[in-house]
Amino acid sequence: MKNTIIADLFQQTNQDYVEYEGKMVFRVDRVNVPKKGKIKIIWEKYNNSREQIIQLYDHKGLSIDGETSKLFNIWHVKNKNEVVLDYYSKSGTVIVNNAWEYDGEVNSMIGSAGMIFEDIPNGRRYRCNDVYPDVDFEDLVFSLYWENP
Repeated sequence: MKNTIIADLFQQTNQDYVEYEGKMVFRVDRVNVPKKGKIKIIWEKYNNSREQIIQLYDHKGLSIDGETSKLFNIWHVKNKNEVVLDYYSKSGTVIVNNAWEYDGEVNSMIGSAGMIFEDIPNGRRYRCNDVYPDVDFEDLVFSLYWENP
């Protein structure tokens, strides 16, 4: 399926996941986490033509390194492929998805955006596709580790 718009598949199924070329592709990942701890992010690969972003959302509120919001955009910092942040999740469930900057705006969950993830010890590895229909899940690859204090 070349030039597939994954958002159309999500809309057709009315689900946050679809099967695409034999793989389960997710719009978002709902992760049950300890309410308080550290999150370690390892940026493994990212598309240099667009700024790639990890979005973290908690509908009740999330605090990261002392700042509080429902939604955080975690931007890749050049030459820094590992980041450790303190967090507090009011609900204990954090929604993870990929996003990107285009023309000065942050975008997510449109076009061919989607994620494939796998469980790894103490976390998950995400392989993401952004808006463009070159569906290879290599636009952003990162791992998240949720650590208890």
